[in-house]
Amino acid sequence: MIEIRRIGPDDWQQLRATRLAALQDAPDAFESTYEGSVGFDEDEWRRRAGAHPVFLAFDGSDPVGLAIGFQDGESRPGSRDLISMWVSPVARGRGVAGQLIDAVAGWARADGAGELHLWVVVGNASALASYRRAGFVATGEQMPVRGPGERIEERMVLTLA
Repeated sequence: MIEIRRIGPDDWQQLRATRLAALQDAPDAFESTYEGSVGFDEDEWRRRAGAHPVFLAFDGSDPVGLAIGFQDGESRPGSRDLISMWVSPVARGRGVAGQLIDAVAGWARADGAGELHLWVVVGNASALASYRRAGFVATGEQMPVRGPGERIEERMVLTLA
């Protein structure tokens, strides 16, 4: 049974392990790299675990998924973002992505948002399918992914009713 939990700074070690696993498993899906993140110290991981709503999916005591809610000062009013989404290969196909999306969407609604946005790397078929199942639609807006490689990402939006 999968349990979704919002974590905080005291859970920094679980965030670190999960994020580094995500960066190793799916390096092309993220702007950040394993090499750039592995050296962060405890203070940085604590900051990251407390700066924004961080949701981890647990299978028993093992974290098997990650999603973060985000609002920056430049976002459109009433809009929030879903970032850093990942599900471990051992948990894929079990609805974990949908549960994580629901958790972030629930946070966004409670925070007064009318829309939830995300960026997905073009060609990431499994992520795209998960987002479409959750009700996200492509906006047509695209941009290059910062960092190594020649990747393009596309913005998707979910209307929060």
